[in-house]
Amino acid sequence: MGTFGKSFSREMGKNTGKFVSNKVFGKAGHATPHRVIRSTEGNISGGSGKSGGGLLSGIGSSLSEGTKGMFADMQAEREDERIKREQKLQAQKEKEMKLEELSSFSLGNNKEEISENLNFLVATASGQKNKNVKKVCIEKIEFGIMKLRSNDGHSEADFFAKKLEELNKKKGLFGFLK
Repeated sequence: MGTFGKSFSREMGKNTGKFVSNKVFGKAGHATPHRVIRSTEGNISGGSGKSGGGLLSGIGSSLSEGTKGMFADMQAEREDERIKREQKLQAQKEKEMKLEELSSFSLGNNKEEISENLNFLVATASGQKNKNVKKVCIEKIEFGIMKLRSNDGHSEADFFAKKLEELNKKKGLFGFLK
C-alpha cells in the first residue's frame, strides 16, 4: 500500500478522533475547532431579502436564542434554590428563637401565675409540629406541675397532669390514638 495509504489512514484516524472529541467534549482547546465562514457574495438566503448570513445564519440565531433562554432558566432555577435556602435558614432561626424563649420562660411563684403559664404552655405544645419545641414545653409543664403541688395546688396539678398525658400520647395514622 505504500506511504500514501499509511498517511491517508493516519489522517482519517486523526480527523475521526478530533470529530469524536469535539462531539464529546464540545469546543475544547485540544481539538481542531470548526469555523463557519460567511460570505456576502454567495448569499443563498432563499430570496428573503436579508443581506449577509447565508444559509446557516438562521440556524445560528435560533441556537443563540435557545442558549439565552436556557441560561435564563438556569438563573431562575438558581434564584429559586437561593430563596428556598434563605427560607430554611429563617425557619431554623425562628425555631431556635422559640426554643430560647421557652427555655428562659418563668412559670411564676403563686398558683394563679403558674396555672396561667401552664395553660399557655399546653396550648403551645398542642399546636406545635416541631418536636424539640414540644419537648421543651412538656418539660416545663412537668416542672410546673411539681411547683403547683408544692404550693398546695393539687386540683390544678391534677388538671394539668391530664393535659400532659394527652400531649404525651402518640398519634397514629390520620390522627387516631394508638
